[in-house]
Amino acid sequence: PGFVAWRTSAPCGGAFCTTATQTAGAMTVQSVSCTVAGAGSTPRTLTCNINASTDLFSALFGNTSMTFNLDAVASNVGMGLRQVSSPGAASRAPQITGIDTSYTSPTTPFGYTITSAALNSDGSATVRINARFSAGSGGILAILGSLTCSILGIPVCYQYTMSVPIGIIADHPVIHPTSATYNWFFRNRWHEVSYYAVAPGIVPSGARSCTDNTDCLLLTYYPTSGKQRALLVVGGPKLLAQVRPAVSVTDLLEGANATANVTTPGTTPFALRAPTLAVNRTFNDHVGVIDTNP
Repeated sequence: PGFVAWRTSAPCGGAFCTTATQTAGAMTVQSVSCTVAGAGSTPRTLTCNINASTDLFSALFGNTSMTFNLDAVASNVGMGLRQVSSPGAASRAPQITGIDTSYTSPTTPFGYTITSAALNSDGSATVRINARFSAGSGGILAILGSLTCSILGIPVCYQYTMSVPIGIIADHPVIHPTSATYNWFFRNRWHEVSYYAVAPGIVPSGARSCTDNTDCLLLTYYPTSGKQRALLVVGGPKLLAQVRPAVSVTDLLEGANATANVTTPGTTPFALRAPTLAVNRTFNDHVGVIDTNP
């Protein structure tokens, strides 16, 4: 449950960190400080203090609202089956606290929209949350770095606080433990006998493409072998000395599939069948092509 987790603002222990930028309003973001609470089976929550300032005229007339983008970064999204849980009128999207919930109403009654989501080269993902702080919602700051936070006794610096649950990046329904309609894969424990392979160029750190018969995966006895971007190999009942749950790949797969090399795909390919091994006695792998080049 804690494998996919929020990253804080810099320093965050990774190449990509959570940031915030103003998109409209009289306030200007000066600094962002985020923490993460919860561990293990406890849902992780990202809480950010966003410090902003304005000019005397805006402060005098109470123009202290700010529309902003929070680019929230979560680790390990590229290594899990996850999807963005975007808010909608009929959805049960996670509730973000501390923001103006009337900002996007009635289109999205939760007060925010997710305008983009992308995998990063280290396997993390950045989800852009567009939201607004209402006027008067921030706490007054006495000092903000080197800024003077009071002009003629009128405060011009504010701190806004918002909390974002990790449920924004939700489990895919196929593996969600409570999705009775779609979680057949998880419910029937297929994940315990499944092995996946991805061409090096397709992983988050790659170029997001692969070249036929060069760095794509090979699947012998398949009509378009050499074009595969990703495969799922499901092992059958244990054979001979194999054990369940599998300790190593040889406990799960047989023949070429047990020794296939993903780092250099063209050296030892995967196999749809094994002519030298007896079906259901020494070979019972089932291969599914997840994605392939045209």
